[in-house]
Amino acid sequence: MSFRAFGVVVRCEIEHECNQGCCGFPELSSAVDAIWPPGAVAEPGTRPGAVAGTIRIVCTGPAVQVSDGFGTTTTWVELADATHAADQAIRSTIAVEAPGRVFIHAGVVGVDGRAVVLPGRSMAGKTTLVAALLRAGADYLSDEYAVIDPDGLVHAYPRRLSIRGESGRTQVPAESLGATVPTAPLPIGLVAALVFDPQGTWSVTHGDQATCATTLIENAVAARHRPAEVLATAGVVARASAFAHGTRGETADAVARLLDLARQEAR
Repeated sequence: MSFRAFGVVVRCEIEHECNQGCCGFPELSSAVDAIWPPGAVAEPGTRPGAVAGTIRIVCTGPAVQVSDGFGTTTTWVELADATHAADQAIRSTIAVEAPGRVFIHAGVVGVDGRAVVLPGRSMAGKTTLVAALLRAGADYLSDEYAVIDPDGLVHAYPRRLSIRGESGRTQVPAESLGATVPTAPLPIGLVAALVFDPQGTWSVTHGDQATCATTLIENAVAARHRPAEVLATAGVVARASAFAHGTRGETADAVARLLDLARQEAR
């Protein structure tokens, strides 16, 4: 199966090396269908040269192997883990190859018509903070990527929020948290690079444009593949938006302070 998202064509190949009749993962194809990225449309009969990356998912019977387009293969015994790995491979391919877009690892919400970008890698607490902001009335753009065009506008990547809990990962639609997704890209009002300290309190200060740009570049997926484009886009954002950085404590306090800061910058 092939699909196009953000101008990138990705092909997924699903193979069964086992006897499919006794396969431990008969729902593999439907699980992969469920992880198509936001806005993806089917691209049947795509020419091989038009494909940016091919994700191979192979069922061996007791396990599932996932090979991304960058030469890495992982093996999983749980379907949920294999599906997440395939999802990650698809997202990475799009984030590296998307023409005219720079993908930043970040949570993004909308407040009063402007975007708040929360850069950070996996396990940085982005999704927890984004979910809390949505419950407080913010609009939803992403818990994974800030997708930024050359004018510095951020486009939605509204996948379901991947919320970790004691029983594992749960995919939660933003609508269930009372949030809406903007239909048009938003200007960025605030970039907030926050480090979670479970024992700490809010200790955040304004930073300069150079630090803002550096933070965005450090979290850009295509920084090594398209450095000139990433550098230019980071500069546009840094010049047009406010930047704050520091540590935050518990989520409820951080949400209240972030919303207040975002609204101050919007005035």
